[in-house]
Amino acid sequence: MSDYEELTLEVSGVKTRVRKGGSGAPIVYWHGAGGGGRWHAHHALLAQHFTVYAPDHPGWSDSDSPEWMDTMLDYALHYDSLFRALNIERPTLVGHSLGGWMAATFAAIYPTRLSRLV
Repeated sequence: MSDYEELTLEVSGVKTRVRKGGSGAPIVYWHGAGGGGRWHAHHALLAQHFTVYAPDHPGWSDSDSPEWMDTMLDYALHYDSLFRALNIERPTLVGHSLGGWMAATFAAIYPTRLSRLV
């Protein structure tokens, strides 16, 4: 598997764990309800061609679970702040299952902040 690093960022008071690996254009991969907390084989494959950012959503794995975060809008706002903290501009956003719902919400609110939605 590809090498990666684990980052922990404090974003608006929410500790967020992000796994980052590879090089090239940025891809942000949002996991489904059961897929956080690891660097998966598909991350490693993507990292052969892109810089992959794989955060644990707030409330999953090693990220904080703030009481106030319970709607897709809350997650979209959080991820806008996370993108800014990581200096990620116009990534390809890949969402799986629950992550896909979050990604679609993010794209509807911030259509100019993405290059692609998958």
